Amino acid sequence: MRSVLLACVWLLPSSKGRELRRPAFLRTSIADSKGGGVRFRPLSPLRKAPSPPPTPTLPSWSTCCAALTLSAATNEREVPPLPPPPSHPVPSVPKRSTGASTTTRTRRAAVAPAPTRRRKTTTSTTARKSSSSTSRRGAASPSPTPAPKPVPPVTDLPRRLPDECVEIISWNVNGLRANLRNGGIQTLLEEHPHLDFLCLQETRVSPDTPLPEFDAIRQHFPYCYFHCAARAGYSGTAVLSKTPPLRVLLDINLGGGEGGEEDKEGRVVTWETESFFLLSVYSPNAQGELQRLEYKHRQWNPAFFAHIERLRRQKPVVIAGDLNVAHTPKDLFSPLESEGLPGYTPEERSDFSDLLATGYVDTFRNCHPDMGGAYSWFSYRYKDKQRNRGWRIDYVLVSDRCHDAVKGAYIEKSIDGSDHVPVGVVLNTTVLSAVCGATTAKGGGVKKNEAVKKGVSSRLRSPLRPLCRSRLNSLEEGTSAATAERTAVGVSPSQANGAPYAAAAPTTRVDGDIEAKGKGVAWYPEWSSDRAIEHITTDVSMTDLVSLCRRRGFVFQSSEIYNGMNGFWDYGPLGVEVHRNIKNRWWDKMVREREDIVGLDCSIIMAPKTWEASGHVGGFSDPMIDCKESKMRYRADQLYFARVELESGELLGYISMLDGDNNEAHAKKLVKTLMKKADVKGDTKPLELKDATQAAPEEIPLIPSPATGIPGSLTPPREFNLMFETSVGALSDAASKAYLRPETAQGIFVNFKNVAQTSRVKVPFGIAQIGKAFRNEINPRNFIFRSREFEQMEIEYFIPPDEDAWPEYYKQWIGESWDWLKSIGLREDLMSYDVHQKCDLAHYARACTDIIFKFPFGESELMGIAARGDFDLSQHEKTSGKSMEYFDSDPNAADKRRYVPHVIEPSLGVDRLFLAVMVSAYVEEKVDGEKRTYLKFHPSLAPYKAAVLPLVKNKPELVSKARGIFEKLKRRYSVFWDASGSIGRRYRRADEVGVPFAITVDFDSLQDDSVTVRDRDSCEQTRMKISDLYPFLTQQIDPW
Repeated sequence: MRSVLLACVWLLPSSKGRELRRPAFLRTSIADSKGGGVRFRPLSPLRKAPSPPPTPTLPSWSTCCAALTLSAATNEREVPPLPPPPSHPVPSVPKRSTGASTTTRTRRAAVAPAPTRRRKTTTSTTARKSSSSTSRRGAASPSPTPAPKPVPPVTDLPRRLPDECVEIISWNVNGLRANLRNGGIQTLLEEHPHLDFLCLQETRVSPDTPLPEFDAIRQHFPYCYFHCAARAGYSGTAVLSKTPPLRVLLDINLGGGEGGEEDKEGRVVTWETESFFLLSVYSPNAQGELQRLEYKHRQWNPAFFAHIERLRRQKPVVIAGDLNVAHTPKDLFSPLESEGLPGYTPEERSDFSDLLATGYVDTFRNCHPDMGGAYSWFSYRYKDKQRNRGWRIDYVLVSDRCHDAVKGAYIEKSIDGSDHVPVGVVLNTTVLSAVCGATTAKGGGVKKNEAVKKGVSSRLRSPLRPLCRSRLNSLEEGTSAATAERTAVGVSPSQANGAPYAAAAPTTRVDGDIEAKGKGVAWYPEWSSDRAIEHITTDVSMTDLVSLCRRRGFVFQSSEIYNGMNGFWDYGPLGVEVHRNIKNRWWDKMVREREDIVGLDCSIIMAPKTWEASGHVGGFSDPMIDCKESKMRYRADQLYFARVELESGELLGYISMLDGDNNEAHAKKLVKTLMKKADVKGDTKPLELKDATQAAPEEIPLIPSPATGIPGSLTPPREFNLMFETSVGALSDAASKAYLRPETAQGIFVNFKNVAQTSRVKVPFGIAQIGKAFRNEINPRNFIFRSREFEQMEIEYFIPPDEDAWPEYYKQWIGESWDWLKSIGLREDLMSYDVHQKCDLAHYARACTDIIFKFPFGESELMGIAARGDFDLSQHEKTSGKSMEYFDSDPNAADKRRYVPHVIEPSLGVDRLFLAVMVSAYVEEKVDGEKRTYLKFHPSLAPYKAAVLPLVKNKPELVSKARGIFEKLKRRYSVFWDASGSIGRRYRRADEVGVPFAITVDFDSLQDDSVTVRDRDSCEQTRMKISDLYPFLTQQIDPW
């Protein structure tokens, strides 16, 4: 055991770590963009200055290096509380006088004659030269070190924050030694002289690293805690503070459970204060070729999420650091070209979404929700910082329950010294303390039903920010004994902290011990307050899903005996039942249960003028490219190409490929193939992937076809109209041309006056329709997700044209749509929102939000809610010459008026929803070592509600009894009969098609008129009277 010194603690793991550097792909040359740095400094009332205390005398850097004492009581390495420095108490924060700014500048000049600030390119070059010369000369003759930049004393400079606020800054310094030599942290402290906490990442230092400049930094931060990697010059995190912590934790229990693996790369420092936990975090980089993506996605992220979840149950949590992921397209300069690259892979973005969904707020995005061009990392190449071409991968996150404590968030782009720039936040400690008190006051367990009621009653959220349940239960390994006790009595840890979801009580499974493939969150669906369904996360591949759909009769390829027809699909016996059940649930919820919505069913072929007025004839198109050799057609915005040049500048050629899951890796393979064919060796310049719509005319002949690999066979992009044409009548000429409808909405608009007059409905009201639509897609793909014939469920909700009316209706429909999708069994951890920016909206739209679902092939739109204004009705009024005005005769209105209503449109594809339901329902488990695949359908969507099974088929009395039950139940429900094979095999067959309940008639049934009812999800079996079957199924299946 080594001693712990007073001011600075170092962690020296024994084993080696792997070096992590930013891969070359992030230095890709990309197009220029306007915009500059982002810096939002909160301005608050100034405080009066007391007499300054003396500056403490602190030990030097070399004296501060000590090993960390390990606590035997926990898997996390804990630093004991430290006393203040022996010479003087920690200096208190000064209060600014009301003197002029010239006085401040004079003080700075007198105390710290700072050298001229270097630009980034000069800084990085100097650092590299210093490092290289040192390694060449060796330790005996070190290279000269520039004079350290003095830090102004904390007593002499102003503070802009009130007493109750604390300022936290996080900075990936890309090597602390080089940063200090070039005055990076010194400049930061000049700009923020009264900074409370400084979180550092990628320090790359160890106790034997000479840092003479750090002694001046410690005049500002007496308490410094470093977590070093086992490998010298690699990774590392730190927290610098003015005040001592209650404790410091340095491990996150990477292995989970008892004796978990240590964090040997120095990636987390957890600092506990009176009112919150502060974490300095340096998340692993996925690296080139995604070498560490599996480690980050499968091991590090789950362990880190579990660590912060344990902390969050005690106090609010503040996470500051380099998380190595750009969350949304707004967080990087070139999202299209960067799709699938390290830092912007679906796995990393999904993990970050899960992190936010577990109860955290991105402070910068919360303060500046619509801001683009705000980046925290810039490549050293091509002056990316000056041209503002970067990524936002550094964050400060806070627990969502204390988001009111956030008083400001900013990015300090003006500070040099690293390829990252500092990011900061100002927090109100009064709010944090209040939340901390509320958190620590909670404890103990409550009964399951009480927990559910309390959770539901306290579910207060904005429709745009749902409290999504993520992978919390998959992170519960290694929880404390108190947490285990709470879970045992039926309350999940998240529910104990105020979340509205309760864990299911353990059930006995008689089919054998079940080992789940993945873990999830237990939940109580809206349709049953007594029945708990465990929600299990599984990795579903499209191959497995398509195979199941084909094998069990859900979906078939259209015209399969003639080798099929691309973009068209047939629903089989089970698929058509699920398909119809989805539509019935939607119609019941949106039409039958509401007084303000009526139904409509329009014809597929409408007057051609309809589509001229709506703009489909002139503008409903996609860019298309033809391959003259293979006769293949491609969407130009889904065909990517790149120019391949050697480092010498010589053009090697072009590569092309179709959009896929990992464009970057595929591109690199194509480059290697191209170099092998040309018999060329050496390095190439960074690739810049573009879609074919961005190709210059002279580049088109040089781009090879994805089908043949031969350049010169692609045609220039041209617009391709997606509507199917047909002829009406005996003659085929221009007068007989018509179109299959590409959407169902226009049928509603042209019937608006008819419905308003005959249904006696008043604005606001809606018209709903379910029907077929047709689009001649260039590249149908992803099974039934994108096809040429599909079915839509749409509502056009007509509202008054008042400016203050539409936002409320718009938000209401977003919330109702989200809740309905959850109610039919869609997994909320796979759902998210995509709010369209103004630049992405149609010219007539006021707002649009998509509900995104994470399919096996990636995230894509499931449902859209749009505020369309009065564009459609006005266009039809103008083209037809018929009035579309509505006369408002409300007796409560101050004056009667006529107007063209505005529209809110919730639109949903039945086929996409069918696919999302299948993905959400697909589960694999192991029962006695045997894999069990089943579909966990919501009972109201299941193709069969129950299976009736005689125990054996060679006993006529059993078969007769079972047939009687079957005939009686099928009068109301779709029921499945199966008498062939062992009872275990029949259970498996019923599970695989999603039958919720299996009713077994055995020999006891002949004596006592009772049957065994087996639950699909838990495999629990219950004995029940035959006369009770109807009430039981009604309670469990009927959604109302």
